[in-house]
Amino acid sequence: MLAGLACAIENGDPGAFVRALWGWMFAIDDKLRDEQPAVARSVLSGEPVEAPAAVRLLLGATTSLRVWLRGQRDHVSVATPLGRSDWRTRRSGFWTPTPEVVRLPRAVVCAPPYVAILAAATDDPVAPYMDTTGWLADRSGDRRQVTLYLPTIPALADNASPTPVTYEQLVA
Repeated sequence: MLAGLACAIENGDPGAFVRALWGWMFAIDDKLRDEQPAVARSVLSGEPVEAPAAVRLLLGATTSLRVWLRGQRDHVSVATPLGRSDWRTRRSGFWTPTPEVVRLPRAVVCAPPYVAILAAATDDPVAPYMDTTGWLADRSGDRRQVTLYLPTIPALADNASPTPVTYEQLVA
């Protein structure tokens, strides 16, 4: 079972909180404002908006004390785990395991105790992050009870310096 932070906040303002997270993402991803103009207006006005279908804003907790951010639109991570059975012949004639290509989230902000991830709706973030995208339906300033379950994500925060590559770089 994955460890995490679970709590109920009696007088929370999820609308204001999620707009602060979206503000980070707009600052990191320079194409996001053109793709999500209604969300951008909502971040500025505090008014409710329908959650976007193309992206999700996911939240986790971190035990790391490092503050970092990364914009990595259209980047992938490549790994060749041991024990895989799919091999292929390279141009050199050597047989090698086929690398596993995983799309990285568009933007990541680690601001302890939080790790916020902007992911495509189709991405599998592996860990069970809490999806906060629906909080955009809350108006900033409206208070209510908020229940949180934030999984602890030590690996992401502690290994924050992998060098992402684009798919085009990978196949070049």
